[in-house]
Amino acid sequence: MLLVLGIMTGVKAIGDHLGIMASGTIGIWTAILVATFLLKRRSISWKVFGTVFPKGRQQWLLQIGLGILAIVSIFLTTMLVLYVLKPAFGLEKAADAADKFRFF
Repeated sequence: MLLVLGIMTGVKAIGDHLGIMASGTIGIWTAILVATFLLKRRSISWKVFGTVFPKGRQQWLLQIGLGILAIVSIFLTTMLVLYVLKPAFGLEKAADAADKFRFF
C-alpha cells in the first residue's frame, strides 16, 4: 500500500511541478494501474476488496440512486458553504490564493 501511495503522490508532485492539469487524477489512475498489476502478480482479484458489479436490476437502481444522492448532497453542501455560511461570517477568498480551476 505504501508503494502505491508513494507512486500516486510522486506522479501528482511531478505533474504539479510540470504544470500539468489534472495531475491528481493522473496520479490516482496511475496508482490504480500499479495496484492492479501488483494484485495480478499475486493472483488476487479486486473482488476480494468488495469491488463487484451489482447483481440484478434492483441493485443497479439502488447503487445509481445512492450515487446521485451523494452528488446532490455534495452540491447542496457546497452551496450552503458558498452562499450561506461564507457571507454570514464575512469570509473572503484570499487575493493570493491559487485557483486550481482557472483553466475552466
